Amino acid sequence: MRTLGLQFGYFVVLVFSVGGIYISVMGERSWEACSQPQETGPCENYEVVWYFNNKIKRCDRFWYGGCQGNDNNFKSEEECKKFCDPGTAGRENIVISEDDAKNKPKCLDLKFGCCWDQVTPASGPNSEGCPPRYSKSQGSCNSQPDVGSCRNFTVKWFYNTNATRCDRFWYGGCDGNGNRFSDEKECLEVCKNDKTVEKDICDLPAVVGPCRAAHIRWHYEAKEKKCKNFTYGGCDGNDNRFRTKAECERRCSSTVLALEDDREPVSTLLCEKSRHGCCQDGVTPATGPNREGCPKDCQNTRYGCCDDGITAAQGEEGKGCEVVAGSGDVDTFCEESVFGCCPDGTTPAQGENNAGCEDVVSPIDSDSGFYIEPANTTRGTVLKIPRCEQEKKTGNCRAYFVRWFHNTTSGHCEQFIYGGCDANDNNFETKEACEENCNVVIRSSMESTRNVPVCEQPKEEGTCRGYFPHWFYNRTSDRCEQFIYGGCQGNDNKFDTKEACVARCPSRTSSNVILPVSGK
Repeated sequence: MRTLGLQFGYFVVLVFSVGGIYISVMGERSWEACSQPQETGPCENYEVVWYFNNKIKRCDRFWYGGCQGNDNNFKSEEECKKFCDPGTAGRENIVISEDDAKNKPKCLDLKFGCCWDQVTPASGPNSEGCPPRYSKSQGSCNSQPDVGSCRNFTVKWFYNTNATRCDRFWYGGCDGNGNRFSDEKECLEVCKNDKTVEKDICDLPAVVGPCRAAHIRWHYEAKEKKCKNFTYGGCDGNDNRFRTKAECERRCSSTVLALEDDREPVSTLLCEKSRHGCCQDGVTPATGPNREGCPKDCQNTRYGCCDDGITAAQGEEGKGCEVVAGSGDVDTFCEESVFGCCPDGTTPAQGENNAGCEDVVSPIDSDSGFYIEPANTTRGTVLKIPRCEQEKKTGNCRAYFVRWFHNTTSGHCEQFIYGGCDANDNNFETKEACEENCNVVIRSSMESTRNVPVCEQPKEEGTCRGYFPHWFYNRTSDRCEQFIYGGCQGNDNKFDTKEACVARCPSRTSSNVILPVSGK
């Protein structure tokens, strides 16, 4: 008889051998520990420990709070592997009790081990051939995610009935409801088979909706069993609508879904230990410096992004988003958008002064101060906007660089913050460089193209349908007054502020007249 002392985590195990069966004397950790889920515990004295991930059959790290928890808790990867990994010799010497030895599932000795129920033999790796794990009661998939009352936050998954997919959320560690799963695969297994979940969106017809935008979207055509694109009007419709073909296939194609269900879950913890740290969500590891590879902020919100890819939607169906036109197939569609057409006559502008358009303007006379630059367009030669008349462009990146641009409204070089990418030519490192390049050029160009002085031009709302308060000089009243600018065209008697208007068009009545003193 031989006595052996083994220490696993906070358990001390003393065993002796009888006929090849190891019988524990005290405090044993049975083979069932390797099937237990990771358990952080209620305390907050966090440390990194290891547990055996029974779904993917390997040891992984997790944050342990320092108290309670369960037996699937090891100080090191080696200790975890020695106890739980079927590929190591130590797995054969797991300490089991006499009762455990009698009741040990036969499937443990098979090539692919047991399913989650510890009874059904798996027919392949990664629990292949196992029945769905209905660890949650069906019907819970329609519940909203519940953080619970505790503050021991970990990442869990819930079924999002609005988006008909599984999403992550922060769970506080206690209370909550049944719409909570350890990983995406478990969430899909339960909720894809939940009969209480509303009718599968993949069976719904494609609905354009009553609005007149022209967004290219994808829907699943059940009869043809494939994803097809269609033009979405921008409002109403139904959930059988996806931004990309890949997203449509992930949700509705059974073959693609089956393949994705077998992928290993992506670790959502310890991103702070990765080379480039965490993304904004505190979970996803960045793939490069300055949060490279991270999703945009709006993608982490409950309702996702608006069509601009930046603004977070405030509700379903793009609630709270500005409905702007996409790229449609009808040439005249842009004429009905808020900001009218780009110079190509087809693409809807996304903002004032042709924002969102290519850097071109409508053809005009060659002596107007613009220079001609041929471009590949079906409408022939177009003219590039001079450097100093281009819009201020911050760009899509998140760096913080102080730069200068020429403001055509004020006629001055002004400071702005540049994000670090997607700049245009109206971007200077110093005020001096801006003034040297723009002040004289712009003034001479503007004077040559405007036959009527700015302050003598009439009020022009423009032809677009926007609502932008601006200021103009009223020759009749001899003062600057506010008006609503539609967003495009108009003339130069248009200022962002009253101060800019007064500076450009001062009152003709002198403000320095000395009034007579009473009685003299």
